[in-house]
Amino acid sequence: MEHDECIVLSSGEESDDDVVVVGTAIDWGTPESWGLPGTSRVSRKRSIATAEISAAADDDDDDDAAIIVDCPSTSSCLSDVAMVLSQRDAKKRAEDIEALKQQFGNDDSGWGAKVMVTKFADEDVVSGVAISVMPLLNGRADDPTDSFTVVLLSGGGASIQEVHGGYRHFPPIRVRVELSATENSAKFYVNCSWLVKDHMKRLTAKLEYKYRKHRSLKPVFDWLIAGSIKFLDVLHHRRIFYVTPDVEQKKRYHITFHNPSEVHKLYRDVQAKLASHEGTALAAEKAFDCAVCFDHKPSMAAIMFPECKHFFCRACVSEDLSIKVREGQLKDLTCLESGCKIHADMEMIKTLVDGGTFQRYCDLTTDQFVDDSKMIIRCPKKECNAPMELIPNAQRELSCLTCGHHFCGTCRAAPHPGVPCLSDDEKKQIREEWKAADENGKKALEKRVGANNVKFALEDAESEEWITKNAKPCPSCATPIEVFV
Repeated sequence: MEHDECIVLSSGEESDDDVVVVGTAIDWGTPESWGLPGTSRVSRKRSIATAEISAAADDDDDDDAAIIVDCPSTSSCLSDVAMVLSQRDAKKRAEDIEALKQQFGNDDSGWGAKVMVTKFADEDVVSGVAISVMPLLNGRADDPTDSFTVVLLSGGGASIQEVHGGYRHFPPIRVRVELSATENSAKFYVNCSWLVKDHMKRLTAKLEYKYRKHRSLKPVFDWLIAGSIKFLDVLHHRRIFYVTPDVEQKKRYHITFHNPSEVHKLYRDVQAKLASHEGTALAAEKAFDCAVCFDHKPSMAAIMFPECKHFFCRACVSEDLSIKVREGQLKDLTCLESGCKIHADMEMIKTLVDGGTFQRYCDLTTDQFVDDSKMIIRCPKKECNAPMELIPNAQRELSCLTCGHHFCGTCRAAPHPGVPCLSDDEKKQIREEWKAADENGKKALEKRVGANNVKFALEDAESEEWITKNAKPCPSCATPIEVFV
């Protein structure tokens, strides 16, 4: 077989991985034009089309290899040459990512493993991952005595000191990793709100060194949890110091921030979240399986109902609350655990639903309060429906303060001075039902006939009883008149 052209793909340095590609007379272009970085290497262990592999003729380097390509078209040659990771590296990377997802859970609210996938040479390749990690003091979370103190210093010559002790966890460090699609290499990016740039720069270099050493992400993140605090050397006698720029005589271990109190809030928030997990399965694991969707989620992103300690993933609780608010089911805004009747509080609802849904929740809550109150009445005019406060012992004829509509405060019909809203038989029936009912029955009666009608029926009964004892009919018109003794 004769071949017209030979191209060497090289890393730019002497290496056993240099590959000679020999093919028919075509315009090969440059490695960049194939979608490969100029420094990418092509594994000689993968077969390329109907390639013949022979030893190179270079007597000085027996490790070189020639890949002789006989392709029907330029495009098929290029798609085969522009290979992704070797099968071994691709498999190892997939196992690596799966182990991280199992350890930290799937991405949720900035916690868990967020995986990026890129299409390369018609194959899906994991191109990146981002994870938030909380470092431990000495790599152990099960030792309650293993704690440290946060010290805040501010002011000029006379520094003001605040000491906050009992912390066992540091706030999260966010790490984003870009993974090469053509070789087993990675670039790390570190973001951390409680460290300064110098710390993050050193940490980035160390993470990249760890990856080059292990060729795997799992040991890198394990080290970040267990060994990063000791490596950064930010503690002095188990104290971490945050100081303002105007503090004089700064020490090597001082970390300068304009507002150390804001940094300390990060520690408090983490401490409070972890404290809420105590006594539950979340306390022992970094991830859990949601009982509703069965997805594997990070423990720090779990939504817990404080009274019953049942917890679920954020997406499931958010969707459940949002649907019920939109449908007006305020009484059903409860824990998702079957049979549990613990209600979600306003703060939880505000956190988990969007702005429009929360506004509807507020409107429904206001309406429910007005409707349940015995001291507030709504204007019966459909176009108005404005609430008004009822003044004790006020006359029954009312005028809406919003639209001016006149109505009876008892039956909400048009005013009827001197004419009772209920017949005597109706009032008697209400009194009998009231006397025979328990608390739930009384509430149901008020809802059915109106709380004001119940009130006036009972008041009329008291009046009749007083009249019976203290009055007698007028001999002319039969109207009751008071008897004076």
